[in-house]
Formats: sequence, C-alpha cells, structure tokens
Amino acid sequence: MVIFPQRTFTSLVHAHAGRTQGAAVGQFFCCAPKLPLRAGLCVNIMNAINVIQPYKHLTMWVFDDAKVALIQEPFVSGADEIIEKMVANIPDAENGFILLFSSRPFPGHQAVFEWRREEQGGNWYYFKELDMEGWLCPALFNYFESAPQHLYVQFKERS
Repeated sequence: MVIFPQRTFTSLVHAHAGRTQGAAVGQFFCCAPKLPLRAGLCVNIMNAINVIQPYKHLTMWVFDDAKVALIQEPFVSGADEIIEKMVANIPDAENGFILLFSSRPFPGHQAVFEWRREEQGGNWYYFKELDMEGWLCPALFNYFESAPQHLYVQFKERS
C-alpha cells in the first residue's frame, strides 16, 4: 500500500519526471492506476511475478489484462515470432497459454530476455537461445516502473 499526502505528491512528480501515475482520492494520491479506488485505500499493482494469457486473434498474438485495462494488446516486431517458436509444443496454444514473467529469476523460468535499447516508447529485448530480438510496447510499464535489464519468462499450457 502506497499513500502520499497531496503536498508530498507534487515533489514526487517532479522527482520522477512525470512517470508517476494514479488518481487523487480526497487529500491522498494513490499510485495504483486503473484500479477501482476507495477513499484512503491504495493498492500497489507491481507484482514480483506477473501472469497473462496470450491467444491468437486475427492471426496475431494478443492478450487481455483487466487489471491494467488492456484488451487484445498485440505482440509485434519480433515478440510475436519468439512466442510462435516458444509455444510450438504447447497444445492448443492459439486458444490461450499461460505466460509468467518477472524481472527476477523464479523456479521454472524457461527463457531470459536481455534488454537492448529503447525505441518509440517501447523496449527491445534479445533472446540468446533463438538469436532473436523482440520489441515490447509501452504496455510493459503497466507491470514495471522501468524497463527491466532482464525478463525471466515461462510459457505454460493452460490447465
């Protein structure tokens, strides 16, 4: 839970160059964007391990995440090709598979993506095992405050 008195918030915005997002509630500012807020209550949405369920829509890999108001967010610019290779042995992956990801290693992660560079608000990551790069759009910042140097990922069949 992160709650800042409103006077504190102004200096935080300047300190973070406008990257802090949220909504004002009474005299408090909550750093929990896009979640229903109750007066004086704030929820930190930065999980240690994140989970989404990508699926195919109109031949594109996409995912939905109601927690951050994303619907059919596409993977593009190489990220889609990496997914295609990584789910080749997952039955019925086109109808959905589980994708776990974190900025820290976790038991069972299958891939490590290394940050390469920023471009057009998104970030390029390199996957050594396939010698491929993929671009992740600014939706990444719904899960991380800044682009992680490494992304640890697991691709799993839905149960």
